[in-house]
Amino acid sequence: MTLDSDRDLRAARHEGGDTSPPRGLETRLALAGLAAWVAFFAPTQVLLAVAAERMYPADKELFFGLISAAGSVVMLLAYPIVGALSDRCLPTVARRTVSMIGVAVAVGCLVMAGQADSGLELVFWWCATQTGIAAIQCGVEASVADEIPTRHRARIGGKLAAAQMFAALLGTVVASVSTDLSISYLVVAGVVTMLAAPFIAVSFIAAPTARDPAPALAHPTAPPIRVGRSSSTSELWLGWTSRTLVLFGLGNITQFLYFFVHDELARPEPASALILLTGLFVVSVVLSALICGTISDRIADRTGPAVIGSAVAGVAASTFGFVDSWPLILCAAAVLGAGLGAFMGPAFALLTELLPDPKHYGRDLGLLNTAVVAPSALAPIVGVAMLRLEHGFTVLYTVAGTSLLLGSVTMYVLRLRTRDSREHTVAVNPL
Repeated sequence: MTLDSDRDLRAARHEGGDTSPPRGLETRLALAGLAAWVAFFAPTQVLLAVAAERMYPADKELFFGLISAAGSVVMLLAYPIVGALSDRCLPTVARRTVSMIGVAVAVGCLVMAGQADSGLELVFWWCATQTGIAAIQCGVEASVADEIPTRHRARIGGKLAAAQMFAALLGTVVASVSTDLSISYLVVAGVVTMLAAPFIAVSFIAAPTARDPAPALAHPTAPPIRVGRSSSTSELWLGWTSRTLVLFGLGNITQFLYFFVHDELARPEPASALILLTGLFVVSVVLSALICGTISDRIADRTGPAVIGSAVAGVAASTFGFVDSWPLILCAAAVLGAGLGAFMGPAFALLTELLPDPKHYGRDLGLLNTAVVAPSALAPIVGVAMLRLEHGFTVLYTVAGTSLLLGSVTMYVLRLRTRDSREHTVAVNPL
């Protein structure tokens, strides 16, 4: 099938009123996203922290912060580069092929990281792993912009957010299967491969060719999704700023959670306590993301749920720094998860709707994904500095909560701008 005939079929399908994404695509995208985040969270939540403790017991926080920051800087560069390459190759190479290459790189480097005998060697393989993770994510997110209609964007955004947070739990569990780091890394690599396989396999089963981005479609019974001026750069970057602030707050919470449970709370079995805390947080995020994503699509409002969710999460995050009661910490984790879930799906959908040029979805989403990577690079550096202060965890979680609240304020400013802007409908009317 030629590219032109594929475009014609796609246009005919939409003209006929079929506004649903291809069957099973959302599930395959969510599983591929889960694969990428398992490859990220298993090392950052457990394996790198354990390696830091074994290699540099006196400076474990410093080494952990440095290796996390180094990997994030590499991913920061990889996202836009890989995205731009996928745009350039799109006429002949499917987005799934980008993810397939990313899986191969990530899996191979994870296995090698498990064999690392020195800190420098571990840093190298972890940075290389981050490149693979970036490629997986680029393929997944550009496929959303290409193939998922606007009316379903918050729902798939909620599924991707749920996958991201579930990966925090799954990664922790998978990484804890053995005290031998080489075995743990090997298990993580196997899980990543299995999760990504359904999305990648479509490339060989259906042999898809590149497609035009799916037209933006309005819900037939809901009011138009309002995004203000669809190509407004200022509104796009307001959304990026809000997402950056929220994820910076989240990064400060999650990246030092192992040390918080082990050192600050002094739980008798820190590994089990971390799994419980992470599990409660993840369940809360998953339920909230799925529910709020669907609601956002139905009411055609992206900024409202995001504003409320990030504000709730900010209050909950601050609580971590001022209580040492284990039941209260668990309650705060559940509220934090609910707030983040309400933010993430609608915020992701909003960013995809504000993308200006379909020919550069991969590149633009790569640039916008710096909202994910930059906080991951900054949070370890800022976190290490704050943890060296007196009452370090109190300062850390206060800063995290403040960042989340600022993200809510920024999203509210965007809401006001889109309300004042000329409303327009991005829709395809069925014949």
